[in-house]
Amino acid sequence: MSETWKNGLEKDIATWTGNAGDAYRNRATDMIDQILGAGGVAASLGEAMQIVADIVKTFRKMVQDILASLLGALIGYTIELALTLGGGAAHVIASVYGRFARDGFKISMLLVEMASAFKDVNTLMQAVMGVINALLGKQNQPQTA
Repeated sequence: MSETWKNGLEKDIATWTGNAGDAYRNRATDMIDQILGAGGVAASLGEAMQIVADIVKTFRKMVQDILASLLGALIGYTIELALTLGGGAAHVIASVYGRFARDGFKISMLLVEMASAFKDVNTLMQAVMGVINALLGKQNQPQTA
């Protein structure tokens, strides 16, 4: 869009003279720069959203794998209890608690890593907001309460 407008400026109003023509060209050039900047912001926002989607997808897959492993272990423990007619209950209970603790720790470490990744995305978003504010200019800044 900005390229079309730029070409139009160069062709259509090249012959305009005077203060009005100069003012129009200056304002149009500023707007073209803002359009180009907005395109860069949109690309950055798209990249940030893709990063967030990848983080969530990876986390979901890891938790799903852990839960599937835990389910398989519980089935094994149930079979062990059935085959020993309850005689291995003490061993099975200790194993279940250990397994839950280990897998719970894995999930909590995944949450810590995910929080760190979101902090990195937040840093990127703050930089993008700085660009947006620069594009808007002082007269178009959001009003504070």
